[in-house]
Amino acid sequence: MLGWAPGLGDASVAVLCNAVAARRDLLARLRRDDATLTLATAHGTKGLEWDHVIVLADGFPGRRSVADAAEPERALEEERRLAYVAWTRARRSLTLLFDPAAPSPFLLEAFDPDELGVAADAAAAA
Repeated sequence: MLGWAPGLGDASVAVLCNAVAARRDLLARLRRDDATLTLATAHGTKGLEWDHVIVLADGFPGRRSVADAAEPERALEEERRLAYVAWTRARRSLTLLFDPAAPSPFLLEAFDPDELGVAADAAAAA
């Protein structure tokens, strides 16, 4: 709310409440089972499939989830499983979005640097 409320300027509380209600209505209309686009976390996709899937692959492994874990190796394995879940939700096409200068180590485990279009030095640094 703090991100978009300043755009309302010096609006009254009633205007702010109406803006919040309008945003909630919009979100409710977008969150339909027959929606053409679904945004979801990897956790939320377990057991689901779509014809076409785009995954922001830079999120794996989650840096905080591994760094803050009591058992980093175990957390890393859980992150690897989660990446697998995300990458296997597609029935027809999977698009992995990532920074070729700093690819996820999981991408480098699954694909050759040539397949990813990354330089060998970027692959070695990851």
